[in-house]
Amino acid sequence: MRIGILTYGIHKGGRGRTVARLAEGLARRGHDTFILMLEGQPVAYPVRVPIHRMPAFEPHKFPQADVIIPASLGLIPKALGRSSHVTVPLHFRFEPDVAYDARTALHVVSLPYRSMATAAPVAARVQQQSGRACHPVPPGVDTAIFKPGARPPGGPRRVGFIYRSPALGYGFKGADCFFTAMQRVLHEERDVRVCLLNPDGLPVDAPIPVEVVEARSDEEIARFYRSLDVFVTASVSDGAQLGVLEAMACGTPVVATDAGGIREYATPGINCFMGLPNHPKMLGDLVLAALRDRNRARGFANAALQMVRTRTWDAFVDAAEAAVQAACAERRREAKP
Repeated sequence: MRIGILTYGIHKGGRGRTVARLAEGLARRGHDTFILMLEGQPVAYPVRVPIHRMPAFEPHKFPQADVIIPASLGLIPKALGRSSHVTVPLHFRFEPDVAYDARTALHVVSLPYRSMATAAPVAARVQQQSGRACHPVPPGVDTAIFKPGARPPGGPRRVGFIYRSPALGYGFKGADCFFTAMQRVLHEERDVRVCLLNPDGLPVDAPIPVEVVEARSDEEIARFYRSLDVFVTASVSDGAQLGVLEAMACGTPVVATDAGGIREYATPGINCFMGLPNHPKMLGDLVLAALRDRNRARGFANAALQMVRTRTWDAFVDAAEAAVQAACAERRREAKP
C-alpha cells in the first residue's frame, strides 16, 4: 500500500519519535511510505522515507495514497478533505481533555471513522465517542539504548522531570503541579536536587532551584534517566508517555499521575507510585515515599523492567499495520453495492 503520514513536523518528544518509527517500520514491511509535513519544520529523528513539504496543508495537493494517517487532531479534517484515500487517525491522547477549543476537539473525535491510539485507555474513550473501532497501538522502547546502568556515586538524591514549555501548549504536562510538589519535598528532605530535561530549550520558569539538562541524543537522555533516584510525571491527561516507558527501561523508579493513557503500562502499587492529577500534596508525598522506601521503589522498578521487555517498536508497527488493513477492508465492504 501507499501510505502517507500527515504531521506538522517531527519534533523532539514522544509524538515525533513515534511518527518516525511508524514511517520506518511501515516501509520495512514493504509499504510505499512517505511523510507529509509543513515547510520549515524540523525532522528531529532519522527517517529514510520520502518527505513532502508543503507551505500549507491543502488536501487537493496531497500526493496520491491509499491511506493517510493524520498524527494530530487538527490534521484529521485535512485528511478527510479528500475521499480518494482511507483516513486512519493516530491519537496520542484524548484531545478534548486538554485542547484550547474542547468543543471542536470533541466534534472531530466524534466523527465516524476507524482510528488508532497509542494507549488502550485512550482508544476506549475515542471508540466510545466515535462509535467506530479505535485500535490500541502502544509504542515501544529501544532497550539497546534505554537500559539499566550504574548511577553516578555520591551527591544529593536526584528527582527528574521532563519540562515541556506551557508557552508551546504543554500546560497539561503538569509542570506547576510538579514544582509545587517538589517545594514540599525540598522542605522535608534537604539533600535532593531537582533535575529537568528540557527538550524544547526554552527558558524554565521554576519557583525552586533546578538543574536543567539539554540532552542532544538518545544516549544522553538515557544517561539522564539513569542518573535519577526518581523520575516523575505529572500530566493532567495524556496518552502513552514515552518518557515514563524510557525511564522504566533504564531501571529508574517512577512516580506518576493517573493521566489515563499511562495505564497502558503503569500499574500503581505494582510497577510505580501513582496519584491523582492536579494534586501536588499527594504527588509530593509519593516522591517522598519513593525516596525514603528504597526497597519498595526498587521492587517497583524491577517489575517495570519485566513489563518493558514486551514493549517493542516492532509490535507497535505490527499493530498499526493491522489497524490500517482493517480500515481498508472496511472501506472495501462499504463500497460494495
